[in-house]
Amino acid sequence: VQGNWPFSGSYRRAGAMEGRAYYKSDAGWVIHWDSKAALWKISQESELTQCSAWAPGQVEAPLEPPRLGWEVPDEVRGILDEDSIRAALEENGADGEAVDRLVEALSAPDPAAPSGPKQIFRSKGEKSLAEELKQVSDFAASADDVWSAAIQKMQRRLLA
Repeated sequence: VQGNWPFSGSYRRAGAMEGRAYYKSDAGWVIHWDSKAALWKISQESELTQCSAWAPGQVEAPLEPPRLGWEVPDEVRGILDEDSIRAALEENGADGEAVDRLVEALSAPDPAAPSGPKQIFRSKGEKSLAEELKQVSDFAASADDVWSAAIQKMQRRLLA
């Protein structure tokens, strides 16, 4: 599995489960078929009921896990607090209305503090910071630049 994920690395066939092969990494991750969900899943070997990534089966090779098309939960791609992302956007020239639209599109309440500030996801469902920034006129900064600036703001605040 390619990428910079905790479950990235090489997997080898380790047996069968639910009529399909399952694969194991040296780090304790397993790729297995979940027949109820009709998905291939990547889970910790000790926690097969929870998954860190998933992908549908392939029509051309239904008994093998796919090489591409894996999904991860939105929070794995990154979450920041609302104040940090607002400050980074405004610092890079976004007007208040554009900032409000972007925050609304990518936000969700913090489950640990539902009445507190919103969490801003780098990707939320079909929406992403990069795609939302394309809708902001005369905005030159990239999504990576904005995200990095917001991370720095959050770090400075937490370390102060």
